[in-house]
Amino acid sequence: MLHIQKNRAIDFICIGRANVDLYAVERDTPLNKVNSFEKSVGGSPANIAVALTRLGAKAGIITKVAKDAMGTFVSEFLQSYGVDVSHLKLDDSGSRTSLVLAEVKQEDCQVLFYRNNPSDILINIDDINEAYIKQAKAVILTGTAFSASPSREAMFATIQYAKQNQTLVVFDMDYRVSEWRSKEDASIYYQLAASQADIIIGNDEEFEILEFMNLSKSDRHTAESLLNAQAQLVVCKYGSKGCTVYQKDGEPVSREIFKVEKLKPYGSGDAFAAAFLHSLINEKLNVTASLKWATAAGAILVSKPGCAEAMPTKEEIEQFIEMYESKS
Repeated sequence: MLHIQKNRAIDFICIGRANVDLYAVERDTPLNKVNSFEKSVGGSPANIAVALTRLGAKAGIITKVAKDAMGTFVSEFLQSYGVDVSHLKLDDSGSRTSLVLAEVKQEDCQVLFYRNNPSDILINIDDINEAYIKQAKAVILTGTAFSASPSREAMFATIQYAKQNQTLVVFDMDYRVSEWRSKEDASIYYQLAASQADIIIGNDEEFEILEFMNLSKSDRHTAESLLNAQAQLVVCKYGSKGCTVYQKDGEPVSREIFKVEKLKPYGSGDAFAAAFLHSLINEKLNVTASLKWATAAGAILVSKPGCAEAMPTKEEIEQFIEMYESKS
């Protein structure tokens, strides 16, 4: 059973990557043929923070962006959606805000990351304020933030502060192969982070990374091992095959996806995570109902252009479920 602290000033604090996204204006067109792009903000922590505020939650972010026009754009974008940016820092050491170029295609959608001395990896222990962590019901840590120092050490410090102050720890694995020296490195740090988290969220590829250094390749066995340690919930996503939530206090809950006409594949995981966590922690819904919200949010997101700005509201999710079920 999740022990959620009430009367906290902030519902969720997202920590890690915030970048500039450039989405192709021309749909179903490879990047080398694209002539125009639309600018937005991305990065899993930033997307989840915006998604949470769109659902009515109070969300903050801890990150670093470059002290330049792009960093200012990211900060102002997040603030415009109601995200608390009081712990977003502008770095003037010569780092750069990451840039992502993305095709808008249903399948084989290419997403290119440009991360040359990325600002978010420079988050350090001094940037993690224990008093701020204490104000939150939960902190959401994502995999990229564990890929290099000093961000890696800052994430483990966050976990320690969260444990000391009864703040829930969520680990969304968010694996990006380009960020890691090897699968072995990623597996080691994923295991360390997951073993200390209250809620773990990942897709089938990410669970393969988590299990890479273990003899077992069974997600169920991995989930049970995590539940025997710290975890209360382990969420395994399988794309078109649906998802399963393993619980410490209950039987596994599985659900199929909502089938929609997909515009592009990315962003659904961030919408899923935000809707699942908000409905579970703020709306006090059970796992079955929260999973329904989460899969609906993911379906809505992939059927719309954009990412952060396309995150659905509570009303949109409820209307989507009602309309979908009325047609079934």
